[in-house]
Amino acid sequence: MDDQTVDDRAVDKAVDDRAVDDRAVDEAVDDRAVDEAVGEAANDHAADDQAVGSPVPADLEATTPRADWPRTLVALAKVGVSAGAAVGTGAARRVLEGPMVPGWSWSVELTRAAVSQLMGGIAGGNMDPPTLRGVERIIDMATQVVWPPIGYRRSLSVTLERDAPVPGDWIHPVGYTYRGVILYLHGGGYLGGSPWTHRGFTSKLSMRTSTGVFVPEYRLAPQHPFPAAVEDALACYRHMLSVGVPAERIMVAGDSAGGGLAAALGVALRDEGLPQPAGYSLISPEIDLTLTGDSIAANARTDILPEVIPTDGYVGAAEPTDPLVSPLYADLRGLAPMLIQIGGREMLHDGQAAFARKAADAGVEVWLHDEPEMFHVWPMLVPQLSISVAALSRIVAFTEHRLGPLPLEAAPGRIDGLTSEDQPADLAGARRATAVAHRGSPISATDD
Repeated sequence: MDDQTVDDRAVDKAVDDRAVDDRAVDEAVDDRAVDEAVGEAANDHAADDQAVGSPVPADLEATTPRADWPRTLVALAKVGVSAGAAVGTGAARRVLEGPMVPGWSWSVELTRAAVSQLMGGIAGGNMDPPTLRGVERIIDMATQVVWPPIGYRRSLSVTLERDAPVPGDWIHPVGYTYRGVILYLHGGGYLGGSPWTHRGFTSKLSMRTSTGVFVPEYRLAPQHPFPAAVEDALACYRHMLSVGVPAERIMVAGDSAGGGLAAALGVALRDEGLPQPAGYSLISPEIDLTLTGDSIAANARTDILPEVIPTDGYVGAAEPTDPLVSPLYADLRGLAPMLIQIGGREMLHDGQAAFARKAADAGVEVWLHDEPEMFHVWPMLVPQLSISVAALSRIVAFTEHRLGPLPLEAAPGRIDGLTSEDQPADLAGARRATAVAHRGSPISATDD
C-alpha cells in the first residue's frame, strides 16, 4: 500500500508538471510566429490538396466528392451558432439547476455542451458528402494554422508523407533521436476527421513520448466503406516493417473510430501472421458497431456523441458483427498489451468495458482506466482539462513501458538510436511514477 501511495503521488506530480509545461508552451506565441504559421499552413494546404489521394487506389479522387462551398459555409455557420447556443443554454441551466453530473466543473460541462453540438452537426449524418467534404477542408485549413502549438514548431518536424502507401502526417522531434514510432489512427466515426484535426494531440504525443508519430489519411465512408480503412491501416503497418522499423518499436494508437480501427488492425495482423506491435493505446474506442449496450441510451444525455450514432455508411454491405468491423466480436488471443481509457458517461461504454474484459479473458495484458464521470474521447482535451493531461501521462508511461529505454540501432525510415542521455526531461515524471500509470495492476479474468 505504501508503494502504491508513492506511485499515486508521483503520478499526480507528473500530471502537475505536464500541465505547467503545456501552459508555458502554449503561451510562447508571438505575432511573427503566427504570421509564419499562417503562411506555412496555406502552402501546406495547397500541397496537401495535390498530394492527398495519390498513393492510395487510383479511383480515390474520382469517388471523393468536391466541396460545395456556398452550402458548406452555411452549414458551418449553423453548426457554430448551435454550439454557441448550447454553451449559453448549458450555462443558464447550470446556474438554475446545478451541474448536469455531480462533480463536473464549469469547464467540463461547457466543453461537453459545445463539442456535443459540433459532433452532432458534423458527424451526425445530416450533411451530404459534398458539404461534409467542404467542412472537413475548412477545419483542416484552420487546424494547420494553430496545430501543432506555435511553441512546438522549433521542436517538432511536421510534414506530409507522400511516399507511403497512404498519405499522412509525419511528426517527429527535432534535435534528438527517438526510439520508436506510433501509428496513430484518428477518430471521426469513419466518416470524418483527418491528420490535421488531430495535430494538437499528436504533436504533444510525439513530444511527450519521444517518438515519431505517423497519422495516415485513411479512406473514409460513405465513399469508402469497410474494409477500406482496415486495408489502409494494414498497408501503413506493412510499410513500416518494409522500411526496417522492428515491430517491437511500433506502437498503435487511436481514438474513437481510430481506436476501434487500431483493435481491428491487431486482429488482422494476427490473422495474416504478421508480428504484433509493442502495444496498443486505445482512447474511447468505437469497438461495437451493433450499438446494443445499455449505455447507448443511458448515457445519451451526458455524452458528446449524437443520439443516433451513424454507422451504416461505414458498415456498408458487411455485418456489424464482423470481427474487423466490431472487434468486440473477434477472437482476441495473441494480441499485444493494451492501454484502454474510457469514460463512464460514454454511450459506447458497455461495449468498451466488455472488450477489455474479453481481451483479458483471452490472455491479453490489458490496462483499463475507466473515468467514471467523463464522456467520449475526454483524453483528447489537452491541456484544457487537467484530467485529460493525466490521461496523456498514462499514454506516455505505457508507451515507454512497452518500447523501453533501450537504444534502437539506426534503421531505414528515419528511425534513429536513443540513449538515456537523449531522453527529453519532461518524460521523467511519468518514468518516476510507474511503468503504466493505472492505479493498480492489469485487469485479469478473475477481477470483479
